[in-house]
Amino acid sequence: MSADRRNPAAPGLHPVIAQLVQARKDQNLSQEELAEAIGTSQSAVSCWESGKRRPSFASAARWAEVLGFRPFTLVRHEEASQS
Repeated sequence: MSADRRNPAAPGLHPVIAQLVQARKDQNLSQEELAEAIGTSQSAVSCWESGKRRPSFASAARWAEVLGFRPFTLVRHEEASQS
């Protein structure tokens, strides 16, 4: 079992990122597979998912697209959770 499957999303993680992490796991994609699909490194995905760094908007949009989300849907989800 890979390390990213043992640990849940990091506490205090941005809600949109937490949603993307959960969707990746639900779709049984490893961090390495996601990284390859969006054109980045596994270590970058790991940093995003652990909250050490935030992805650029372009990277987050590609991440969302690979997982079947439209970026606007994620923004609306975040706005709803803040109201």
